[in-house]
Amino acid sequence: NLIISFWEMGEDKLVISVKTARLERDTDTFGSMEPYCKIKYEENKIKTKVDSSGGKNPNWDETFTLEVGSSPSLAISVWDSDTFTNEEIGTAVIQIDHLKANGGLTDWLKLSYQDKNVGEVYVEIIYVSKDGHHPA
Repeated sequence: NLIISFWEMGEDKLVISVKTARLERDTDTFGSMEPYCKIKYEENKIKTKVDSSGGKNPNWDETFTLEVGSSPSLAISVWDSDTFTNEEIGTAVIQIDHLKANGGLTDWLKLSYQDKNVGEVYVEIIYVSKDGHHPA
């Protein structure tokens, strides 16, 4: 089986699907926000496409795969893409041990910015061990 062979080649993997967000913080004074999502884990920095008409309810529905390393947490942040500078809307941090213990998660994650709740992002994360199975 090709999929199982792919998983057996390396370390444990995270399959991360960033679906949508409900944002309360608006970083644009004029017009509507053009949000994108950024996933940061170890040296990996992955970005979704920009939802140019997303405003406070962007949709991405993009999936990424990362190898699990030694870092204890994963950050998922939502940013507003602007012509001159991009501005962080909010960030959620997930503990890798939690993902491993539960085989992943499918949930709305609270986004915070400067210790304030600024919305939430909906993600599906699957933790797959190197033998091709979910640990949970």
